[in-house]
Amino acid sequence: MSLIPTVVWMDEEKHIQGTMNYRERISREPRVCGGEPVIKSTRVTLRTLLASLSEGDSIEEILADHPTLTAEDIRAVIAFAADAAREYLGERAEPGGARSRSDHKR
Repeated sequence: MSLIPTVVWMDEEKHIQGTMNYRERISREPRVCGGEPVIKSTRVTLRTLLASLSEGDSIEEILADHPTLTAEDIRAVIAFAADAAREYLGERAEPGGARSRSDHKR
């Protein structure tokens, strides 16, 4: 079993396209942006990119605003967020975010 975090991603037609090892593209260093996760070799934080995505910006719009980034970088951010949500919510989370009391115990 691999301990490297990977996320399977699909295209618009729901065809599996591959897996994303987001740690290849994301770094977190105390001296860069106060230790916030950033795209490697940049000072573009995941927080900034996730905020843009949540506001409805397309990948193309984000890339236009941050020309040093690639579409793969944005997919890595999405994969990171999906993995973080899965960890936060737990694998047994019910749709809508509701969990039973027993799920809160670890």
